[in-house]
Amino acid sequence: MTNNIDIFNKFCGDLLARLYETFPVEKDLKITDFEYLDNEELSDIFFSSIKFLKREGFINFSMAFYGGYTSVCLTAKALALLNSVPKSLETNETLGSQLSNVVKEGKSEVIKKVVSEIIRASTDVFS
Repeated sequence: MTNNIDIFNKFCGDLLARLYETFPVEKDLKITDFEYLDNEELSDIFFSSIKFLKREGFINFSMAFYGGYTSVCLTAKALALLNSVPKSLETNETLGSQLSNVVKEGKSEVIKKVVSEIIRASTDVFS
């Protein structure tokens, strides 16, 4: 059984990678864009995760509508984090590039680690 944190990490990794790849273009997002969340049981994770990311300063959006959000875009805080290269990792690749790659490859455990690193880095840098 998958827990909410695992689903949150997968969704946040997927969402942040999509927004990073298309930055600065704003995107309209629908729950149906994320087939693994498009059911009644998991739809709360989609909406709650979007609210969390906005509240914590990672994304902005213009408005919510039934089933999604309009004009979703990374904030400067999220862009700075995703463009950073953590000293703790043995690579010159940015967090955003790493996230995009692991999301495309579907590596759940690595997605979890990168999302955790992004959230940890945000509390260290911006607290």
